[in-house]
Amino acid sequence: SKLNNIKLEKDELIVEAGVNLMVLANNMSKDGYSGLEFACGIPGTIGGSIYGNAGCFGSSMSKVVETITIFDGKNVREIKNEDMEFEDRTSILKKTNKKWIILSCKIKVEKGNLEELKELVKERTNKRLATQDLIHPSNGSMFRNPVGYAAAGKLIDDLGLKGYKIGDAMVSTIHANFIVNDGHATSEDVIKLVNKIRKDVKKAYGVDLVLEQEIIK
Repeated sequence: SKLNNIKLEKDELIVEAGVNLMVLANNMSKDGYSGLEFACGIPGTIGGSIYGNAGCFGSSMSKVVETITIFDGKNVREIKNEDMEFEDRTSILKKTNKKWIILSCKIKVEKGNLEELKELVKERTNKRLATQDLIHPSNGSMFRNPVGYAAAGKLIDDLGLKGYKIGDAMVSTIHANFIVNDGHATSEDVIKLVNKIRKDVKKAYGVDLVLEQEIIK
């Protein structure tokens, strides 16, 4: 309920860090603004999505965010996009400046064709429902797609790990890059399954899978 204000000035959104990304993306698309339609199915906050450079369908926060206002422990200051060290599912905040607190950001949007936006959002929502495990509780996509190889989910699937369980943590039978809770999974179950997957993929392909999430102990 805090840091959740939104202000639209011409083609620029000023959004505080607590705003729900998925709700914002859906509302902007319904109002005929393009730029955030890729995020219509991504859960979480604006702050979290910038921290981890959330994205899908060929776009990400790094492509739409112009500046980020942070508190560095002493001062409130604005960071430009090019200084955020955005990479696949990471940023300077995740890599080296974990104590910075995101307060808000400016996002570039522009007026688009409302009917085309509606159709695009519908198409992508249906694709998510058909290809991702939205039935079970999960952390979403577990591993980043390794550069130069097939998607992480395909590598895991090709090893026959769909449905593999440790405790109640299970590799989704719908999408192999999802670890889902099939009952009463513990964090230890999930971590053990993550390590099993990484070990098997490393042995089979020589690939070190990198988590999209962070494990905090």
